[in-house]
Amino acid sequence: MNRTPARLPADSASGFSGQWIDRSRPVSFRLNGRMYSGYAGDTVYSALAASGIISLGLHSRFPIGLAARSLPHIYPVEALSDVAAAFPMARTPITPGANYVTAPKPPIGGLRKLFQGGHTLGLALDGVRQIQPWRNATAAEHLGADVVIVGGGVAGMAAALAASRRNLSVILIEADQALRGHSGLFGAQEGEDCAEAAMLRLSQTVTTNHNIRVLLNSQAIAIRQGMVRVHSIETHGDGVTSTLLDIAAPHLVIATGSVERLPLFSGNRLPGVIGSLEAYELATRFGIWPGRSALFATSTNTSYRLAVKAREAGIAVNRVLDTRPNPASRYIEFSRAYGLVQVPSSYVEHARFTGSTLHVHFDSANQEPVTTSRLIVNGGWQANLDLWHMAGGKSHWNSKNHCLEVIGALEGIALAGSVAGYQTRTACIQSGADAIDLLFGSPRKQIEEVLIDPLYETPDAPLAIARTEASVPSYLDASTSYLARPQSVQNAADPLPAISEMAVALSLNDITAATCLGWIPVTMASTVAAERTPSPPLGLKTDLEPTVHVAPKTDVPTFLSGRYGEQTKVVKLFIADQRMVSSGSLIFRNSDSREADKAIGVVLRHNPEGPIALLTAEAFQAALPVSIRDQGSTIAARIESITD
Repeated sequence: MNRTPARLPADSASGFSGQWIDRSRPVSFRLNGRMYSGYAGDTVYSALAASGIISLGLHSRFPIGLAARSLPHIYPVEALSDVAAAFPMARTPITPGANYVTAPKPPIGGLRKLFQGGHTLGLALDGVRQIQPWRNATAAEHLGADVVIVGGGVAGMAAALAASRRNLSVILIEADQALRGHSGLFGAQEGEDCAEAAMLRLSQTVTTNHNIRVLLNSQAIAIRQGMVRVHSIETHGDGVTSTLLDIAAPHLVIATGSVERLPLFSGNRLPGVIGSLEAYELATRFGIWPGRSALFATSTNTSYRLAVKAREAGIAVNRVLDTRPNPASRYIEFSRAYGLVQVPSSYVEHARFTGSTLHVHFDSANQEPVTTSRLIVNGGWQANLDLWHMAGGKSHWNSKNHCLEVIGALEGIALAGSVAGYQTRTACIQSGADAIDLLFGSPRKQIEEVLIDPLYETPDAPLAIARTEASVPSYLDASTSYLARPQSVQNAADPLPAISEMAVALSLNDITAATCLGWIPVTMASTVAAERTPSPPLGLKTDLEPTVHVAPKTDVPTFLSGRYGEQTKVVKLFIADQRMVSSGSLIFRNSDSREADKAIGVVLRHNPEGPIALLTAEAFQAALPVSIRDQGSTIAARIESITD
């Protein structure tokens, strides 16, 4: 019996053999009592995918596909209530004999029986509020460096090397288990070398540099001027541990890249539907491709490169649907040479899932539905601005590209790579060195962003939005929020307050998709994104933390300037049960108020003695009772004092 049916052969073409796994070292572990197999180098997520798991469970009565950004966290069975022992499945390496359970646990009874086929985790996802359990924990360790860089792609690695050339101490934070980034999917432009070779060369140079400390399997979860909080996974012998770190540095670089957007159509999160970047990295890093047929639906050119690679690896590619009317690209020309069928001006209308097969229906009346194992989708890209917003950075809505982009600057923090808006690999690498020049006030060199003429390389199209099919939800993002159309705001006269009151943490893609749908006015998109960005409280100042370029404790983020009038006050709130509330929670005069435009203030940050908040000046009175709305919950509080 093949225990890893989705694993491709070791000699697969197109680099789909799994560069990060060691097939000579099999590893077995348990999850929710069931035994799974993988190889050294697999994560819990990749091992599940290789084992044929295609679904997390049910949401709104329909199965949800396995996807990296919606995975539940897991606990060792011997530490079920220990927050410090919780792990993210996508970043946790598998180790021999490990025994985990998911949070939430699979239900017992009907739903569990329904999924006895073995291709699902059988989770009940309705009403589940998935928040990282380590989000509000206290850091166990404190580190310091001259420069901290978040993101180990080509831009982050270039920034680290530029800082090292100044003989500065550098800490480079990367969420994956190796320095690489996502340039491999995008290939090379004329004059650039092979993307994989460039990433490997940079990573080898970085890891042998004595000035640079690399933290792998480490995700930055909070940031402010002078400090970054990191959740880090480490393998020790045959076990895995997690640590929460506060890293102090006077100079910070955010190089977190971009996130792939999910096209909006009914059934866009069914099992078998997956983003092109995630599909590419499962194949190249872990040698995983479930099923042997695929249909592509895209608004970008990079999907054609993946389609060609899949065809070379023996996958039957049905066709490529493209929302653009007459797209042109070198990758499109390559795909035609491979005999791939291109369908321009077309998008997925809806999909249905039966057994292990997707039935995909198009918007065109001339197209018959296609049956396929996998539907690879790409709805374009959004710069990953989460950390930028946490730090108080501004953004605005780009109406041409239908996405949020950075504006302005922050003292002590610089951006590099695609999060800063650069598109080519050459420009991203140069932007890494430029970020260091900016932080240290050095003369800056011109960045060479050479883009191919749109006549030959068609730009990405706006997010594809199909007609609503109420029978199967159409989700705004492949995240844990499960925000869907039209159910999420169907009874709201004004969708904006309804979104502000969602009892879930919204992703940046949720907000940009809601803006494309008209739920959020374009003038409010950046404000909503900044307010809804979850920001764990950072610790108090440590001896390692620099005294320069650190925001005063009562600083108000620039994106809130004028939000509650010209005259505002920063105050401390008292909550009787001392519960922790999320940054961005809205404050109202009473518990009956819920509409965002009726809010009198907002929670800025956590404070051990009570949350720090921004209020309208006319609303301030000592001991005045107020009501905090924290992701759907109403919390009574009172204004205790003005902060110094």
